[in-house]
Amino acid sequence: MCQVVPPPGLIASRLKSQASATLALKTTSSDTTSWRPCPRLGDRIPAAYPFSKNQEQMIGDLHYWVATAIIILACGHGGAALFHQYVLRDGLLRRMLPTRNSGKRGIVRAL
Repeated sequence: MCQVVPPPGLIASRLKSQASATLALKTTSSDTTSWRPCPRLGDRIPAAYPFSKNQEQMIGDLHYWVATAIIILACGHGGAALFHQYVLRDGLLRRMLPTRNSGKRGIVRAL
């Protein structure tokens, strides 16, 4: 009797894709404790800890300023990359790209 055995990677890849699909469905369609639908955009989510109004204001201000700092840093980072590419023309962006032999260990040479 001849048995058909799938290649070892096939089973693992199918299980991985099945798990990924299940996780994606679970995280997009429900909260973490049950299968109830997630709150829609604009719905209020109850706080895990009851903050006072003063604490809420302080956390809100902190959130605003940290988010603003991250956006400013990201824009500055992108601006510096564009400065190197178009003003200095030093090939910095090209040097950051992986080469054909990037899988090998050691120093990666610039293109």
